[in-house]
Amino acid sequence: MGRKRNKQLWLGMTEAEQKLFDDEYIKSGCKSRADFVLRLLADKPIVVVTDMTDILTELRRQGTNLNQLARIANTYGYTGEELTAAIRVNTETKIKLMELAEEVRQCRFSKERAVKRDRKKQ
Repeated sequence: MGRKRNKQLWLGMTEAEQKLFDDEYIKSGCKSRADFVLRLLADKPIVVVTDMTDILTELRRQGTNLNQLARIANTYGYTGEELTAAIRVNTETKIKLMELAEEVRQCRFSKERAVKRDRKKQ
């Protein structure tokens, strides 16, 4: 059963404090401001992904590795268990990296949009 959040907290801040809050919220990668505040209160780590270059580079490497394994298997007709396991692990890693990259992209987009919307309301 999910947690029901039926209490609200209203917070007053200066413009400078709000800008600081918004900047930290965007950098946090949290799904919502509530999640950001609750993570701070619970001392849960807030992971900041500032550059996806490393993720994308690794994703390309995994794709290259998968293509090389497939080429070897097709060239030599090799379908041994080790090669099959290596292809499976490589494919799973590539899928996970692609999902992670998409989550980070979606999270950044929604955070930036929320902050812009909130600033327009002021």
